[in-house]
Amino acid sequence: MTAIATYFWGTKKDTRHSIRVICDEMGLTVADKNLICACIQQESGFKPLAIGPKNKNGTTDYGLAQFNDGKNKKGQAYWIGKGADFKDIGEVLTNPEKNVRIMIREFKKGNLKYWASYTSGAYKKWL
Repeated sequence: MTAIATYFWGTKKDTRHSIRVICDEMGLTVADKNLICACIQQESGFKPLAIGPKNKNGTTDYGLAQFNDGKNKKGQAYWIGKGADFKDIGEVLTNPEKNVRIMIREFKKGNLKYWASYTSGAYKKWL
């Protein structure tokens, strides 16, 4: 028996649809789904392999939800590296489902502020 793929990431349309399916699975409202999609559209343009330009602090953002490779003052990775959600940049770039699930997890905790698309209000143009 062959497994049927649940999510598709090959086109922007497929990626957006897959994000919305994951939002449904995680119990988000339509308004919440729209917000998550608007933030991701602003962050990466629905491109799972997106790599942002260097930030002013020398860090870089990766993947669908643009997870940063920075570390705190104690040298602990925020998102990528030992003890973080992603073991390495490759995992961020090749696991868009995990990108979405982590972003939604943080959204549910009230931490959408971690994304510049939200704090700057730039996501609003995609609503």
